[in-house]
Amino acid sequence: MRRLSSTLLALALLAPALSHSQPQVVEAVNYEFSFFLLGHKVWLNGAGSAEMAQSKAYTAGLYLVKPARTLEEALAAPGPKRLRLNLLRDIETTQLGSHFSKAMSATMSSSELAACASGLAELGQIFGSKKRLVSGDELALDGIPTQGTHFTLNGQRMATIKHNAFFGCLMRGYLGPKSPDAALRGALLKPSSTPRS
Repeated sequence: MRRLSSTLLALALLAPALSHSQPQVVEAVNYEFSFFLLGHKVWLNGAGSAEMAQSKAYTAGLYLVKPARTLEEALAAPGPKRLRLNLLRDIETTQLGSHFSKAMSATMSSSELAACASGLAELGQIFGSKKRLVSGDELALDGIPTQGTHFTLNGQRMATIKHNAFFGCLMRGYLGPKSPDAALRGALLKPSSTPRS
């Protein structure tokens, strides 16, 4: 009986760590707890769903080397960063590009937005080559220091925006205090309490 009690106690103590190592599921989409991105281990900071035209359009997960609870902490996190989007329905790429642009406009000053203009123009060119994203598509946007923002669709590299500040522009759109999607902002800035090593 004592051995059984000890086993149950050990399992109870282990359960929180095990739960944190499991993927987070958002709208039936799995977001893995951690993985290696260009040699750096990145961790799921938070994940949630986003609406466009008053209906759920995609889920999003933010991966960072260090946990962040604010926009400033996310921007200051070293190494590569990933914003992963999983489409819940078909979306025209022009709509998604407009969605990004509106989010930035809502959270940034005119001077900050002007610094993102060339990146937004490149984004338009990238999306111009792919007219529509369909339900189930996975879009990964990787902010890589000194390289820019890599766009990968379903595991295949689409293009790179070499404007080094552009990923920060995206982060401001999603994580800024005036973000138009407050629920998603809160979900992305909700890091796990599990110690990271």
